[in-house]
Formats: sequence, structure tokens, C-alpha cells
Amino acid sequence: MDVEKAFHMTGGVGKTSYAKNSSLQKKASDKVKHIIIQTVEELYLATTPKSIGIADLGCSSGPNTLSIIKDIFHTIQAISHKIMHHSTEFRVYFNDLPTNDFNSIFKALPEFHKLLRQDRKNGLPSIFMGGYPGSFYGRLFPNSYLHFVHSSYSLHWLSRVPPALYDEHKTPLNKGCVYICEASPSVVSEAYSLQFQEDFSLFLRSRSEELVLGGRMVLIFLGRRGPEHVDRGNSFFWEILSRSFATLVSQGEIEQEVFDSYDVHFYAPSKEEIEEEVKKEGSLKLERLEMFEMEKGEDGSESYGTQVAVAVRAIQESMISHHFGERILDSLFENYARLVDQEMAKEDIRPISFVLNCMDNYECTLLFLFSASSSDQGEIEQEVFDSYDVHFYAPSKEEIEEEVKKEGSLKLERLEMFEMEKGEDGSESYGTQVAVAVRAIQESMISHHFGERILDSLFENYARLVDQEMAKEDIRPISFVLVLRKI
Repeated sequence: MDVEKAFHMTGGVGKTSYAKNSSLQKKASDKVKHIIIQTVEELYLATTPKSIGIADLGCSSGPNTLSIIKDIFHTIQAISHKIMHHSTEFRVYFNDLPTNDFNSIFKALPEFHKLLRQDRKNGLPSIFMGGYPGSFYGRLFPNSYLHFVHSSYSLHWLSRVPPALYDEHKTPLNKGCVYICEASPSVVSEAYSLQFQEDFSLFLRSRSEELVLGGRMVLIFLGRRGPEHVDRGNSFFWEILSRSFATLVSQGEIEQEVFDSYDVHFYAPSKEEIEEEVKKEGSLKLERLEMFEMEKGEDGSESYGTQVAVAVRAIQESMISHHFGERILDSLFENYARLVDQEMAKEDIRPISFVLNCMDNYECTLLFLFSASSSDQGEIEQEVFDSYDVHFYAPSKEEIEEEVKKEGSLKLERLEMFEMEKGEDGSESYGTQVAVAVRAIQESMISHHFGERILDSLFENYARLVDQEMAKEDIRPISFVLVLRKI
């Protein structure tokens, strides 16, 4: 089965559509929204681009698609207002497989723009939105084109069903199971693991080429707790789907051979597998990797089994219909809902997700000021202050020229020095503007060394001291711009 041609979330806004049955995904994404917002804030303060490129990979359709874009937009608008950088335009790219219901997204855009315009008397920055159909397992965009990549509940889907699940005679090796189960031979889990390694490595390599220097990604996808593939988490939901198919086989609604030849293109990696692939691929730095449990939905009108069943149907309907036909769908997912409820009555099913924060490994150089801490107020020990140094160096023009000459593989065609201009902001002092920028850059290092409790008072002191010094005489930081040619 050609996954790229057959797989898509159920489109439209009907009873079984993804738009109507993706509340569980929304609840899980909301749980880690603060990580997305924090990452966007850090990215924007570090780069302040005039035009910011944002891609939502595996966007699907429905309300979840535009919700996160709205959050990102408001975050950037709030920061740009704070630092008086108002010229940012937005480029937003929605990506999914060609069979995705992109029309539903486009139909929702007029209302989305109307929502963004509310409470904004001075108008909106330019926002350009478009669909980018195609597999994200490969290149989608030009080099250095994107600042931020978001992907929510998509990367557990593989580019294909692993071919090694069939022997040389095309006989299925994973009979009676649609995913890795207790009865699966070891070759099955090995095939899934290898396919994940191949796909995830290609995804990382492709995105690293498309991100600008210092660009960021936040990826959310399903996983598993430890080395065992079979647990009472995500794999158990596939076990229940296998049982639901087996019930239809016993009732004569589908043939055993047709069931045996159906496998899902899904893989739940462990934390260690994710870390290993990022490290092995090498082009991106993994800044954060967290695991969280997906909470059981509370809905008085429907059982948990029914909630899960309609969500799984909205995701799997296209593939199941392609393989078995549409006539089995209602009875299949009635069985599925009943079995989930039966299992939940015995013991909780606890699926987990991972959220990853990745950064392009080629980081931009940042020029900044730094101040002393508040040791004179007794908030920190003098010895702790004395042992803190920044990993920063401001070279001279001569040092740069000397190192380029000494290294020898590049010709320095141009080297210019320019002063960083003082920002003009009537609502905030220059000291405050500098303080919030420096805090965004240094907060992680300071928190690691001193703890978070000193941050507010430290940067209040910092802002005050900068303003005091500026009242005496300008502080005039400079930057260099180099143009080099390979020789």
C-alpha cells in the first residue's frame, strides 16, 4: 500500500471527521504549549527577523491546525511590541500528505484573519499562508528558509509499512497483529525500529538544511516508556484494534488472510532511541526532551472507549477502508470502544508522548552586555559569584584577520565593523530593553549556576545600572560582518 497516496485524516466536518474528533490531541498539545511559546520567544529575541518562516508539518485539518499558529502569532506580536521591532511579516506553511483536506484549512482562513484583527487598532503585519503537500521525510523547502518548525502527533507515522514484515514470498510475518505484539517474532520489532531510524534521520537532516542558523523545532509525538515494545501504553491500543479485527474474522465479516496482511505504519520510539538518532544524525542539538502522559478525557456524555474509538477512526479510517472496504468500519469501532472500556475497568491504559525542542547546531554569534550579580545584597554568596564566568569573547579586527589567514582555506573578502544602534522605545528605557534581551540569552546559564530565584532582582539591577551608565556616557557595542570565499 502506498502510504503517501492512501493515508490521511478523515476530512470535512462530519460526524467521523478528524476536525470533530481530535480533542484528545488538542488536550495533549495544550499540556506542552508553554514549551512551544517559550521556544518561539527565545528564537525571536535571538534573531528578530524581518520575515519569519513557520512550518506546521503534518498539519492535518480542523481547529487544532490554526490554534497553534494563533498562539505563535500572538507570542511574537507581544515580544516585538516589547522590544519595538514592528516590521516582522509572517510566512506560514501548512504541510501534510497530498491527500490531506487542505480545503478545510483554506476555508477557515478568512475567519482566522478576522480573529487576529480583533483588538488590534493599528492593523496587522503581513501574513502569508500556503499549503505545502508532500512527505516530510525528505526536503520540502529551500535552504535556510524556516525559523520555526512545529510538528504535533505526526512523527510516529512512518513513511511506509516496513517491508521486512513480509518474507521473500510476500507472506506476512506478523499474523494476527497490526503492530508489535506479544506474539510477534523478533524480526517484526527490528523491522519497525530500523524503519523509524531511517525515517527520523532523514527528517532531521532535511529540516536542518531548511532551518536558518539558530532555527528551532518543537516536535510532539507518541512513544514508549522503556526498551520493551509491548506495554500498557500506545502499543496496547493497537493490541485492542487487533482484537477488534479478530472479532470480525470470527463473525465472518473479513477473511483471516486479509487481516493477517494488514499492518500499521506506526512506531512508538523510546527516549533512548530518539536521543541516539539525534546524536547520530548530528546536524541538530537536542535542547529538551520530555515525556508526559496523555490524560484520560473527561466527558460525561461518552465513555472513554468511545472517545478513543472516534479519535482512532478519524486517523485510521482511510487506511482501513483502502485495505478492507468501508462496510466494516462501524462494527469494527463499536467493538473497539467496547474493548477499551472493558480494559480500562481492569487497569488504566497509559499512553505517553514525547516533546522535543531542537535547535540548528550551527549557532549564531551573539554580542551582549553582562552585569555583576546582587552579591552585595546577600542574595548569593561571593564565592558562588566569583566562580561564574561567561563563555563569550569579543575579538578585535586584527585577531579575526589573523585567524582567517592562519587557517588558510578561506579568503577574507570583506570585514566591516558597525555600531549597534540604541533602540528607540518611548514605553521602556534602554536599560530595560537590553536587560530583557540579555536575560533571554543568559537565563539558562545563570539559572543552572545560581538558581532561578535571583533572576528578577538581578535583571532589575541590570536595567537600572545600564540606564545609570547611559546617563553618564553612551555604551557603544560593535559588531563585525565578514564575507568569506572558499579558495
